Amino acid sequence: MRKVFLLIVSAVTAFTSNACGEKEDSNLQEQTKDSLEQKLIGKWKHLFVIALDANNNELKKENEECHYYEFLENGKANLIDYYNSKAECVETKENETKTSIFWTVKGNDISINFDDDHKMPFTIVNLKENLLEIERPIHPSEIDDYPSKTTKIRWFFQK
Repeated sequence: MRKVFLLIVSAVTAFTSNACGEKEDSNLQEQTKDSLEQKLIGKWKHLFVIALDANNNELKKENEECHYYEFLENGKANLIDYYNSKAECVETKENETKTSIFWTVKGNDISINFDDDHKMPFTIVNLKENLLEIERPIHPSEIDDYPSKTTKIRWFFQK
């Protein structure tokens, strides 16, 4: 009788701990996805772009002015520029231009859709509370804009 009781207690304990373990694991995965997306939400100032070679050596750095990405919930976003009529960077409400864009995250990949024909896939390299780095391979149309050994381009943003 004692052996039967111990066997039942062992089976119930094993079943309960396995059931709880699965629940916690799925919640952790959902929290990780949500926290990545939640970290992206906000207004990010585009600081600069660097061209990298295959060994991650910096080949060229370009400072950016007047560009912001504002990530909103539900995959909506805005590209915000602050150029006046003379194409000068003047960050005032009067010079603000917003363009609606869309974004999705899957794993460490983020896709930014400017319109149906202009979809840009990136990899999130670094995402902290106030720092975002994303990169993608160089596109054939950009080859003339960067040094010949450029294989990828990395964007830096600050919240």
